[in-house]
Amino acid sequence: MLHIGRKIKKFRDENKISQTEFATKIGVTQAFLSHLENGRLNIESPTLEKKILVAIGETLDGDLKKDLEKD
Repeated sequence: MLHIGRKIKKFRDENKISQTEFATKIGVTQAFLSHLENGRLNIESPTLEKKILVAIGETLDGDLKKDLEKD
């Protein structure tokens, strides 16, 4: 399974979306997104992870879906 940062980068490249545009769409800074894509930062918020996965059209895996349903 691809790290979420790589998924974001792949999605952005395929859809010709800049880091700034995507960062704005998910409510983070461009610098935060850059660190995430380069693997220097991990997402610790299940809510943000869900928002990103929805934005890139990914389905939620069973464990993440269960965690989000608890919140």
